[in-house]
Amino acid sequence: MKTVVPAPQFVHLTEEEVMDRLDTWEASLDEQEEPDLPESTIDPVVAEVERLITGYTDKFDAYCRQHGEIPEEALLYRPASGIERVAFQIFTEALHDSLMEEDDE
Repeated sequence: MKTVVPAPQFVHLTEEEVMDRLDTWEASLDEQEEPDLPESTIDPVVAEVERLITGYTDKFDAYCRQHGEIPEEALLYRPASGIERVAFQIFTEALHDSLMEEDDE
């Protein structure tokens, strides 16, 4: 299975820069009446965060299907770049929320 890595043009970004771009993007969606925009208008940093999150999710799901358990290395992973840290934080928060919902059922 392929390792999830950011595109080289984004590795220099700090976590703060990535979060600023995500916040700006989210605010622009809040201001629009019809937020279903063509992919070409998406901020490239936002698109890269989305791609990384999708990659983390796909890798996690494949591991769980194959082994039937949550991989310990998923919880120990320490991303190297700012954009990876932001994307991985979003992924782990979503994973946590999903597991908490399962516990509530």
